Amino acid sequence: MKYLAVYFYMIFFCSCLTNNQEYQKNIIDLKKLDFNTFNTEDFYRNANKDENLKISNNNQYVEISDFDNGWVEFQIKKSSDNNIVAKFDSINFSTLNAIASKDGKLKIINAETYLKPERLNKLYLNIKGVYGKETKTDSSDYNKYVHIYTYTWDVKDRIIKLISIFDPRSSENLEKINAKIPDQDSKIVNERPKTILFVCNKESLKDVLKLNNTDNNWAKFK
Repeated sequence: MKYLAVYFYMIFFCSCLTNNQEYQKNIIDLKKLDFNTFNTEDFYRNANKDENLKISNNNQYVEISDFDNGWVEFQIKKSSDNNIVAKFDSINFSTLNAIASKDGKLKIINAETYLKPERLNKLYLNIKGVYGKETKTDSSDYNKYVHIYTYTWDVKDRIIKLISIFDPRSSENLEKINAKIPDQDSKIVNERPKTILFVCNKESLKDVLKLNNTDNNWAKFK
């Protein structure tokens, strides 16, 4: 009986190790992100090593910083567009930044990818298929003819924001988008600009908005 108990304990222990996800070793499914079980500190535990800074090293490097309120920022400083670290259905993301409490509880993440307008529309439809129609849409001027679009979903336990210079709701390709821009200098040159996806723990939203952080993408969440 004693050996049987040890056997089941070892199975349980190995199962826990298997479920312990790590940055770049496991692709995070953003659609299934669980704020209650995701431990941010464990997730990035090997991404802060100095050896990751070497050009010859394919590993990404995360910089870890403390906020005045006791939270911790995990900001990717070395990455490659070819890496896949997260996904939402069929759309892959190459970078995943996070803010968490001291004990590792996730507050907010922002994932980066580079998408053509048709793929952005696919991501929008995927998100809409899970969470329904967006709660809010905003746009700000990038230049006279191009805008930065922000689509927001306010659902049960999370706030989701999708940000791009392409309109996520449109399936037009870049050629058609540029055909509507009369100024040659204002046309969009990059066919795959950065797309940002935020997922915020709703119970932490007020404190997230209070953070004074202009680094990287975080200011765009506000």
